[in-house]
Amino acid sequence: MSVNLKQLIMVSILASATILATGPSVDAAKKRKARAAAAPVSSAPYNGGVVAPGGVPRWVQYDQGGMYYYSRNELEKAKQYWLASLKLAEQAVPAEKAKGLSVTTEQNACNLINHLAMFVSDTKLNPNGAVYGSQGYSGLPNSVASSQDPRRLAYDSMVAHLRTMKEDARWLDRVMVFAERTVGKDNRCLASMKGTRGQMAISEQNCKYTMANLERELNIGRSSVDSKPINPTAGNNSGLAPNGEYIPPGNNP
Repeated sequence: MSVNLKQLIMVSILASATILATGPSVDAAKKRKARAAAAPVSSAPYNGGVVAPGGVPRWVQYDQGGMYYYSRNELEKAKQYWLASLKLAEQAVPAEKAKGLSVTTEQNACNLINHLAMFVSDTKLNPNGAVYGSQGYSGLPNSVASSQDPRRLAYDSMVAHLRTMKEDARWLDRVMVFAERTVGKDNRCLASMKGTRGQMAISEQNCKYTMANLERELNIGRSSVDSKPINPTAGNNSGLAPNGEYIPPGNNP
């Protein structure tokens, strides 16, 4: 056998061995990458990195996880995912904004903002917030004990309603701060949240108006109406009727 023929055979053997050695490992690497990209977000809190396998930002994955659990009616877990998403996004999105937000990031940020606003406006996440979609708050409890004055029960119910509304307002303020730092306060995707805030303002005015009447009727010494009480006997200085409509000066009820 000639020397050239022997060299050719050896080269062929080495090439085959290399293919056999590297082929499976390359396939396995591709499979591992595919599995990582398809894997759901871990249920444990995430403390490192901003980009998940596959190039999807962690905060986007957590936001999608929140919607996944919300659709399954696992509401507390959905909230945890959205809060984790917000914590990561508060760092990641403003940093990207400094260089210019991509269309994709802006849309993902809007999705997260609307999901966070659901903490207040959604009837499943906040049953008490359902009243914000109405034109007012009656303050009347579902049932009244015969031994108690129904007006006092209604008043106490409205006190609790105002307290809840303050908490909801603080949460929406936090979401708005995130929105202003990312997509801007005038972004069209904030229309729904701004609508909720407007409905809350009307609900608050209606609630305070009714409470002021009840305070007078029940001779309550210390008002629970915060800010400027709306007392019909002293004149309505808010400029708003109970339904939230503007009242011209001199035409107070």
